[in-house]
Amino acid sequence: MQDFENECQAMGVFGGKTKHIIQMYGYSKDELGQGSYEGDEDVPGLDPLGQKVQRVFLDYCDAGDMDDYSRRLYKQYTAENPIPEKIIWLVTDYFISHFPPIHGAFFFVLEERGRTLANMSVFSHHRKLFLCLAQGCAMLENGDENLSGDPVFDEDLNCVHFDMKNENVFIKTTDDEHKETPLLVIGDLGLIQIMAKPPMSNSQYRLMQKIGTIIALPPEQYESSYVADFGIKQYLGTGINIWGIGKIMHHLITRARECNPQAYFNVPLPYQYMWTQLDTEDAESWVMTQGPLLLEAPYSYQLRRIVLKCLAMDYNKRPSARELLGVITRALGEIERVEGVAGGDEMDLDVEMESAAENLGRLGVGDEG
Repeated sequence: MQDFENECQAMGVFGGKTKHIIQMYGYSKDELGQGSYEGDEDVPGLDPLGQKVQRVFLDYCDAGDMDDYSRRLYKQYTAENPIPEKIIWLVTDYFISHFPPIHGAFFFVLEERGRTLANMSVFSHHRKLFLCLAQGCAMLENGDENLSGDPVFDEDLNCVHFDMKNENVFIKTTDDEHKETPLLVIGDLGLIQIMAKPPMSNSQYRLMQKIGTIIALPPEQYESSYVADFGIKQYLGTGINIWGIGKIMHHLITRARECNPQAYFNVPLPYQYMWTQLDTEDAESWVMTQGPLLLEAPYSYQLRRIVLKCLAMDYNKRPSARELLGVITRALGEIERVEGVAGGDEMDLDVEMESAAENLGRLGVGDEG
C-alpha cells in the first residue's frame, strides 16, 4: 500500500505537465469494493465486494505496454528485414572491427563504413519512440521537457523511477498530437524516489541499492564488491533513468535480447561488459559499457553510439536527460529535412544525405557527455 500511495503522490507532481508520464485523474481512499475482480490463486482480490478499497483513475493507454508493442513489431519485421531505422534518425551502413577479449573484458571500436539510402523511403511510425522516452526522462530529472534554461526542479532534487523497463512503458495511439507515432507513457511510479545530489551516505546507498527489478538494475546498484572493482562511486541518481531507457532501446533494436543476460541469475558481473571506442577519431572516447549485440545491429552509427552511452557502466559517462533529448531532437530535425528534400524531383538525395550526415556530426550527436 505504501508503493500505491507513493505512486499517487508522484503522479500528482507531474499531473498536467507532460504526456510522457502517466496521468492521474482521480484518487479515492474511502470506497467500497464492487466485486468486479475477486482475484485468483496468484493474484489477491483487488475489488472485494463490500470491503474498503482505494481507487486511482488513470489515463487509458489503449495499445498495451512496450513489451506487447515490441512483440507486434517483431512479427511485422524480421531479422532479415529489420524495423526501419526511421525509428530515430538516418539510416547508414556500418561495420565493426573488434579485438579478442583481454582479462574478461572485450575491446571494440565502433566505426562508420559508409552511407546508404536503404529504408529511408520506407514510412515507419516508430521514429519518435526514443524521443518520447527521453522527454519522460527529462520530466523526471528536471520537472520539464525543455532543452535549456533553469529546470523546474530544485538542483538538490532527482526523481529516480527505479523500475524503468518495457512492462512499465505504456503505449497510447489515441493522442491528438501524435498522428503518425504512438505516444509512449512512463508508468508504474510506485518505486519512484526523490534523491539528493551526491555525495550519498553509505547507509542511504545500502537502503536504496536493492530497489527495482533485478534484470533492470544498473551497474551502480550491483553488489558493492562489483561496484568497487569497477570504480563506480556509491551514488544513485537520474543516471538510473537513462540506463533504463538504454535497456529499452537495446531490447527493441536487438529483438528482445538482454544487454546483460547474467542478471537473470542475479549475477550482473563480471564478463558482461566491454570497452568500446565510440569515436575512431577521438582516442579518449573509450567507454566501459554493456550491450555487445549493438555493435553489429543493422542501424546507424549515431543511434548505436547514443544507446551504448546510455548503457555506460559509469553513470557519469551517460548523457543527462537534456543531452539525450538534444541528440534525438537534432537527429530528427535532420531526418525531417532530408525527407522534405526527398519530395522534390530536382534535388540530388545522395548529396542531401551526405550533407545531413555531416550535419549530425557537427551537431554533436556522438559527443562525450
